[in-house]
Amino acid sequence: MPAYSQTHYTPRPLKAGKDSRARWAVRPSGVAVVFVHGFGGSATATWDEFADRLPERPECIGHDLLFYGYDSLTVQAPVSAALLRKFLHALATDPVHSVMSGSLSINRSLSAAFRYHRIVILAHSLGAVIVREALVQAASDKAMRPWIPLVRLALFAPAHCGARVTELAEEAMGAFKLSLLRLATSGFKAYAQVLKDLEEGSLMLRGLEQRTTALLNAGLTSLRAEVVVQGEHDRIVNQTVFCSDPGPEVELGMGHTAVCKPSAAYQAPIDYVLPILTAP
Repeated sequence: MPAYSQTHYTPRPLKAGKDSRARWAVRPSGVAVVFVHGFGGSATATWDEFADRLPERPECIGHDLLFYGYDSLTVQAPVSAALLRKFLHALATDPVHSVMSGSLSINRSLSAAFRYHRIVILAHSLGAVIVREALVQAASDKAMRPWIPLVRLALFAPAHCGARVTELAEEAMGAFKLSLLRLATSGFKAYAQVLKDLEEGSLMLRGLEQRTTALLNAGLTSLRAEVVVQGEHDRIVNQTVFCSDPGPEVELGMGHTAVCKPSAAYQAPIDYVLPILTAP
């Protein structure tokens, strides 16, 4: 393949989070797309073919794709959110030195002054809770609040209104069988707390909704999701509309995990986010 036809470099590791990866655009457009998985998921596997199929779209040729991983099993949700908040702050305020350095050895001829003009965050299940908590934490900090308007949210099967935690744990079980021994020992109590955070009406979820509502009323409209996608047969998350989010786009025949996994035969997840990625 001639060099000029290459749109993105091969996946590179990111220092932030857990097993995070990035597909850096050869010619960056100033748009970053951040993917945040759910309970029991992983940085890239949750999103299936997004990393390969988005670069094929002409609208996304210059977009940097960042797949952020975190410990969704043994770290409580507010702590994971704080770590994500720190990463998003670096991405918004000093991306070249704080995020790209050490991940992208190839010189893209970017000056230290390079900044993103839009940060689109895609989140699944627990990931929506982590993202929304991270943004609320950031919006409550005067030093971080200036970059909040750059953010756009696309949520897939979000758990921000609670989840049936037993069913959620059972569905995720196949993704972490090898971790069961670890969960049964030192990590179990913190692991159990993550599930408590996701119970309908939990202290965390009530507080998240209240603080998000207050910030929306204060004019931080980017905390409102641009699109929410739910599966018709999702029996895990409560599909009640959160705050002033739009009514959900419902994918017929889909369950909790399938709605965020594009493939050659299923392009809907990409089609839902393209308008956000290409908006002026």
